[in-house]
Amino acid sequence: MLTAIISKASFISLCIETFFYGLYMVLFVICMYILVYRKDKNAPLNWPMILATMALFSMSTVHVVVDFVRGLRAFFSAPSALAYYAEIWDGLSIFKQALYATNNIVADGLVVYRCYVVWGRSLYVIVVPVLMLIATTVCGYLAVYNFSQVHPGDNVFASNIAEWGTALFSLSLATNIIVTTLIATRIWWLARQASTTLGHRHARKYHNAVAIIIESGSIYSACAMTLLILYVHRTNAQYLVYDSLAQIMVRTPL
Repeated sequence: MLTAIISKASFISLCIETFFYGLYMVLFVICMYILVYRKDKNAPLNWPMILATMALFSMSTVHVVVDFVRGLRAFFSAPSALAYYAEIWDGLSIFKQALYATNNIVADGLVVYRCYVVWGRSLYVIVVPVLMLIATTVCGYLAVYNFSQVHPGDNVFASNIAEWGTALFSLSLATNIIVTTLIATRIWWLARQASTTLGHRHARKYHNAVAIIIESGSIYSACAMTLLILYVHRTNAQYLVYDSLAQIMVRTPL
């Protein structure tokens, strides 16, 4: 009975992640087209955005492939799917956690970079977000390291993993809320100035940008909050959100 539940949950999780990956693939192609071909003729290529976008897409792709491989091993090679998924210290499992942590850090870093650009490349504005990003990095990789230190019978809620994992989710969520607010506030202020000097029609594009940024940030924040709540309450339903969030988080900075 338990094996059947694990099988269904794993299959559903993989389907959801694949669905979001398909959406992200379309968004990635559009984003790269805009960055490379739709820029101003005399403007140089935005290499930080291009490289970060390619890195995020590459890691998201590998993440999906790893989940497929783990699924094949669990249901076709391992004596028991339940036993296989319980071995969180397995090399492929640790690699998957490292991919998630790295993807999370790069995605958050790209959002912080966007904030830096929107605020006229002011370092003072991003001091706190950068410190939070560093803390997120430390917590993320310590959580990954502790996956290799667990003992048979332990799970993802083991204390040495849960402490750093909870900190990772919390810091990433807080960073995105703060940075999204900073970006939206800056664009709103620019819209107000444009409205005063050029009229409301010219400010409309700024209002649209604010709406898109808030909407994008809200999607990630809602998913991250859901994951955090489920993880803190130690429910295995967090796996469904966790795998999906690996694909959702990379859509926020684009």
